[in-house]
Amino acid sequence: MILIPHDMHEWDDETRREWLALVATHPDVTPVQLRIARAAVALAESGQPPTGN
Repeated sequence: MILIPHDMHEWDDETRREWLALVATHPDVTPVQLRIARAAVALAESGQPPTGN
């Protein structure tokens, strides 16, 4: 399971890319989890905070 940081929308682009690279290379991350992480980064890049789920 991965945890999406609640303040990712406040991070700079490089920090988000580094976080996503760590998630992508983790041996236990499933394709679905990676898709969720990529969606969270895309949402954060738009400047929006994450949804409350």
